[in-house]
Amino acid sequence: LGKPDQQPQHRYLYWASSEGETSVGVRMKDWKLVKYRPKKSAPNTAAEWRLYDLKTDVGEQENVATENPSIVSEILDLIENDELL
Repeated sequence: LGKPDQQPQHRYLYWASSEGETSVGVRMKDWKLVKYRPKKSAPNTAAEWRLYDLKTDVGEQENVATENPSIVSEILDLIENDELL
């Protein structure tokens, strides 16, 4: 406590919520992977994972999951191995 530079870094930050738009999110380095709930107006729409590069897109405007499938897989593997999915 009080010595953050001497504490080990976590590999990622995970959260899940039953409220709001985001149901699951993971932050790993500059990457943020999120899954949004289907909108009430389209409840049968499949939820998709969205990936944002927070280093270049702080406002989370551009989903780059398609261009970075290896990052998506890496993050999903981490949380699956930790039995969070």
